[in-house]
Amino acid sequence: MADIDFKSFNDYELSRCVALFPVPVLTGIGHDRNTSIVDLMARQHKTPTEAATFILDNNYHFEHEVLLLKKRLQQKALDLVDNAKNNFGHYKQRIKNLSPETILKKGFAIVYSGNKIITDPGKIKVNSELKTLLQDEFIHSTVTNKSANGK
Repeated sequence: MADIDFKSFNDYELSRCVALFPVPVLTGIGHDRNTSIVDLMARQHKTPTEAATFILDNNYHFEHEVLLLKKRLQQKALDLVDNAKNNFGHYKQRIKNLSPETILKKGFAIVYSGNKIITDPGKIKVNSELKTLLQDEFIHSTVTNKSANGK
């Protein structure tokens, strides 16, 4: 190429646009002995092939990093799902252990006065009619006496 062929690459306005462009500009004009002002404002490569190789290499590395991030994200998602499954199983077992059926099988009872469950013994009066649920049967009774702590 003759020096006159490089004149446009030494233009002030073109060089200013390249310098202020928000994305890096690559050059690969194909000359060895002349460096233009545009080359100085850009990322200079000797040939178009060298500029293309630079782009392909960068794209390859970017794609590789994206694929690594994808694998990490997938693994994290699987870990979260496994953790949720484990927590679900744990809470399911706790709910089962705290269910009235399980508690009644352990020898506890549920005491009713009318249709209400009694949790405060102070609300039970002498001569009250009670229903006591043991595992799978109701016992109907009338309170004849009350004493604190079995005394």
